[in-house]
Amino acid sequence: MKKIITICAAILMSATIFAQAPQKMSYQAVIRNSSNALIISTPVGMQISILQGSSSGTVVYAETQTPSTNANGLVSLEIGNGTPVTGTFAGINWANGPYFIKTQTDPAGGANYSITGTSQLLSVPYALQATKSSGITANTELVLTNTQANSNLYITPPGNGSTGGIGTSSNHGLYFFTNNVDRAVFTPNGKFGFGTLNPTSTLHLAAANSEIRIENTADSSSLYLTAPGANSTGGIGTPSNHGLYFFTNNVDRAVFTPNGKFGFGTLNPGSTLTVGGGDINVMDIGSGIIMKSPNGNCWRVTVNNSGTLISTSITCP
Repeated sequence: MKKIITICAAILMSATIFAQAPQKMSYQAVIRNSSNALIISTPVGMQISILQGSSSGTVVYAETQTPSTNANGLVSLEIGNGTPVTGTFAGINWANGPYFIKTQTDPAGGANYSITGTSQLLSVPYALQATKSSGITANTELVLTNTQANSNLYITPPGNGSTGGIGTSSNHGLYFFTNNVDRAVFTPNGKFGFGTLNPTSTLHLAAANSEIRIENTADSSSLYLTAPGANSTGGIGTPSNHGLYFFTNNVDRAVFTPNGKFGFGTLNPGSTLTVGGGDINVMDIGSGIIMKSPNGNCWRVTVNNSGTLISTSITCP
């Protein structure tokens, strides 16, 4: 018997609030003859049927087409764009699956179908299912249902008591992907992972030598939060000629200047460490200020009960 090798039955559709979803599905298959040789650059006759329930279920829609294979034996067509035989493509209720695609092929281009193949539609045609709803009206949302996993994805417009957004109502994470690779996730318990799909904190960023950059485009300046690693000491800072300020209650309290001086209580430090507008309180009587003399010896300066400064030679830390 001749045979057909199905590559994919892909749903290439999109649904928007303001446009109706296209009533088509893209389908591709490789056609081989009984000797397993590719049938290339040849018109072939095909009948495509959508079966409900099982691979031998009820035919809810069927159509015929006469596409041509390419140099690799690949045939590409759009289901819903052929000559209807049974039912209408728009009349399929995709929520009542599962559904299967049955293809019958005549390599000679006629209707003497000798090649048969059936495969299950494992993905719900979401955009087509959306057209079965009552439409987008006030206080409604778009719901995409995965009937196999019993899960929903909601797209909700804001207003009238709703914050608006996209998310899940079940115990499933909300994933974000590009190039068919998951990049980020909101877990069911509200943690967000970027670069990891298993976040262990409320916000978890993971990547080799990763950093978070916050840029002020008006001033051409950036603030970096860098994780420590092989090529980074880790920390928070600026790469440009801007100070790093620390503030509370929207008031600047301290600063690292671009030349490395630190001011606490002053934003204009004149020395490596400058404290302004307050005292330095050393609570431990055995502790003090350690200074290194010109000859390289270290001394700890403390105070006795009479307020006299005492210097004690110590090993330099």
